[in-house]
Amino acid sequence: RVALIGTDLNGLTAASRLEARRAGARVRAQEADLQRDIDALWGDVATALDARLAGRIDRMHREITVNGLAALILMALAGLVASAIAIGSARAMRRQIQAIGAIPEGDTQAPAPDLDLRNEFGQLAHSVEAARRAKIDHDILAAELSAARESLEARVAARTRELAEASQRAAHLALIAQHANDPMLILDANGCIGWVNETQVALSGYTLEELVGRRPDDVFCGPDTDCRTIHEIAEAMAARRSISREIVQYARSGQAYVVDVSITPVIDARSGVLRFVTVGRDVTVRKELETQLQAARGQAEEAN
Repeated sequence: RVALIGTDLNGLTAASRLEARRAGARVRAQEADLQRDIDALWGDVATALDARLAGRIDRMHREITVNGLAALILMALAGLVASAIAIGSARAMRRQIQAIGAIPEGDTQAPAPDLDLRNEFGQLAHSVEAARRAKIDHDILAAELSAARESLEARVAARTRELAEASQRAAHLALIAQHANDPMLILDANGCIGWVNETQVALSGYTLEELVGRRPDDVFCGPDTDCRTIHEIAEAMAARRSISREIVQYARSGQAYVVDVSITPVIDARSGVLRFVTVGRDVTVRKELETQLQAARGQAEEAN
């Protein structure tokens, strides 16, 4: 029984191997068919892709060709248009320049040229014309300012010379008045002393500082001063008239002296300030001689 079982097992093993070989052959045949189908499918796909790609490339080539021709045509048209615009603009600009150039140099009364402001060249020409007129106006103004400056400088120089000459004359007059032999005073509009010379200081005994700001009738009058003469002098000064009178005055020491005084009003033409110039002469000796002469004459008449 064991032998039979072994024989059966061997038979089964051989049959199984045969069946396995047949199954493997079928599987390999199926694999070969599948591979052929796959190769055929890939061939169809490649053919379809190549056909679509070739068609697309052909369309792109045609489009590029058409677009290239259109671009060339457009470029040519643009060149023609640009040339026409350049020629027209150049002619327009030449006309604008000729219109501006026709205006005489420096002529500010000439009418403005007819400029076409619809294009940039007309606007540029308009700007050039405005700059030209502004330059002319500037030159005219500069010339006027230069003439005014020269005139002002001449007037200042003339006025400076006048002031220098006036100052020199004033210095000379002041020097003369300061050292004159006759007493001199300058009074303001109110009759107050503003200046006296050295002769007046020596005659009266008062210094300049003591006399400035005071009235002569408050300083020099005394018992023998004629009040009527003082009143006449005051009236003449109020009326701005010149007057000459003899008046008895008194020095600081109390010594009386007789002065023949002349008072003249002086008005400054520029400032309108009023002053009075008083020039006196000490006639004390003469008056004493006259008094002595009259006394001697009287004695002689009595003797006769």
